[in-house]
Amino acid sequence: MLWILGIGTVFTQVPVNPEKYKEFGFNMTGLVSNFIPFNSTKLGLQRYAFSYKKTRIKKKSGKLATLRFGIGIDNIFDDNGFFNFNFRIGGEKKRKLSEKFTFISGNDFILLVEPVNENAKDLIFEDTPKIGVGYSHPFGIEFHLNNRVSLYTETALQVTVGFPPVVLRVVPPASIYLNVRM
Repeated sequence: MLWILGIGTVFTQVPVNPEKYKEFGFNMTGLVSNFIPFNSTKLGLQRYAFSYKKTRIKKKSGKLATLRFGIGIDNIFDDNGFFNFNFRIGGEKKRKLSEKFTFISGNDFILLVEPVNENAKDLIFEDTPKIGVGYSHPFGIEFHLNNRVSLYTETALQVTVGFPPVVLRVVPPASIYLNVRM
């Protein structure tokens, strides 16, 4: 993890082009929970281990457009041997709330394979992993440490189609990301 901070330190010395830049996000929830234990239970599913965002100014409108991509593999296999994988691709908008805070909203296409829910009450889907494709509408808050490094968390409203057939759910803000802008 120190190499991430080292790369961030080197790049913070070069000015950011506000019209075209890239952001790399790393899920730091596990690292943070080792230093600041939020509770004594195991961390829940961390959906995206890595995210990539590419921002540029649209030629026609002159507004910033961001393409976002996220991928996650958590515990590769759970106790039942099911593969756990999350993928997203979509767009994002940012609105500055203050000097240090930014509001994030987006639209994502998602693909997921998640392990069995241990607390499932439904006998039909009790031993079946969630598999599906769908739409996600994320909302988040970003805190800027400087013009290159920020921390953010997000929640999302998701609709997935697959197995189980149709699922509408709210994904809680359970992850903390370190974002490095280049």
